[in-house]
Amino acid sequence: MQRCWRGWKKAQSMTDRALGLLGLGKRAGTVQAGEMPVQKACRSGHVRLLAVSCDAGDHTIRSAKNWSKAPLLPLPWSKQELGTALGMRTCALLAVTDAGLALAFAEKLSGDHSEVIERLKQAVHPTK
Repeated sequence: MQRCWRGWKKAQSMTDRALGLLGLGKRAGTVQAGEMPVQKACRSGHVRLLAVSCDAGDHTIRSAKNWSKAPLLPLPWSKQELGTALGMRTCALLAVTDAGLALAFAEKLSGDHSEVIERLKQAVHPTK
């Protein structure tokens, strides 16, 4: 029983760290949150990672896929939880424009995101 509890605490702290990275990126200007800012960032071509909340609508997901070829990452948080972490009411969609931050964020998330992580590693450390 105690082993499971420690594993849960570790997973919980990792996701808290991931949310902390998003807040840091928002303050630095490398995370765009909301439909219009994300669309604008996609048009500029600087988006490295798109992320959607677990309860985002189908239209939001389809729109995000059409705007950019950046990897789309489903998040384990609801719109309300994600919005609270970013200092907003709700947030269903966000874009990360810094490759290093996107890689660190994807690595902190629990779950199997190996394809996204490999793609981001190539963006951060391009082969010569």
